[in-house]
Amino acid sequence: MTFEDIIYEKRGGIAKITINRPEIYNALRTQSFEEIAAAVRDAADDDEVGVIVIT
Repeated sequence: MTFEDIIYEKRGGIAKITINRPEIYNALRTQSFEEIAAAVRDAADDDEVGVIVIT
């Protein structure tokens, strides 16, 4: 999965979603919400993931 507005990583049962738009102070747009939703769906479907952190 590739994203423009977020960084998504899974490690050790933790899925971490980091908003990555520093040039505009991490302001969210429709695409940001769509990417976050896709990452959350992916993490929810992974039996190894027990925690989702959004930062």
